[in-house]
Amino acid sequence: VFIGPTKWDVLLLYKDFDTTPTVDPYMELHAVTGHVSDTYLKFALESENVLLPNTGPITKLHGGHCDCVVCKRAKNTRPHVPANRTRALEDSNPGECFFLDTKSISVYSYEDQKYLIAFICKHTKYAFQYVVHLKSDIYVIMQQFHRDLNTNPDFKNLRDADFVVINSDNASEFISSEFDDNIFDFQWHHRTSAFYKHTDQSFIERYWRTAEEMVRACYFGAPDLDYRTWPYAWQHANFIYNRMPKRRTFASEITDPPFTLASGKPSDLRSVWHFGELMFVHRPVEVRQNEKNFG
Repeated sequence: VFIGPTKWDVLLLYKDFDTTPTVDPYMELHAVTGHVSDTYLKFALESENVLLPNTGPITKLHGGHCDCVVCKRAKNTRPHVPANRTRALEDSNPGECFFLDTKSISVYSYEDQKYLIAFICKHTKYAFQYVVHLKSDIYVIMQQFHRDLNTNPDFKNLRDADFVVINSDNASEFISSEFDDNIFDFQWHHRTSAFYKHTDQSFIERYWRTAEEMVRACYFGAPDLDYRTWPYAWQHANFIYNRMPKRRTFASEITDPPFTLASGKPSDLRSVWHFGELMFVHRPVEVRQNEKNFG
């Protein structure tokens, strides 16, 4: 996003993944005037005049750090997690830290589904993926994710955590009262990313890009399939993603696949069918005789 006019070239990178680049008034003033005080920004916004010579002092450097309100917003995080529980953010134990995000798909599915919701464990990199119609379905999905996490035997290694931290951005569905009620009911902790700092969610953004490339490969191998089958393509890609060896976040060596780390079971992709592969289903004769229309 280029903002002008200025006496110098300004390149503003402020973009959340899969969203339209947006610039709020604070960021626009910051790009035009440089590092200024909070008083200057508020006065300039109220008077609708950017070039105000004597409305507030230009901030100075204190101890090598710039005392700029916009820069401080980009460096600070909201303290949703108590200090004694922040070790989950440092990749300590399986099941303690999950990243949550939604993704919009440009094509409606056959069931009129439009969005994907994913939870990904930071330690094991295991991804839970759900297809929904609306972003507000996140409240139902949270309950389903809680059931999957506590009842599915494949995730036994993720249930030993002393506490659970959910990391998300500041989207409206993640900062609503209903979302906070679910967090409270499940005895989880919620942590949001810093304003203007998309790198806080880079862990799950990398997952979206990797899975999207896998979905494209699925349709490349099945060009005759309708794109409205995308929920099945994403499900197929997520299945393979969870069973491929990956590098740990804080380690250089390649570890076991996420499914193995989460369940303790070996993962095997030799029996996985190719996406879009032609298959035949046998219907018994007695069933076909009782039905007038069958394929």
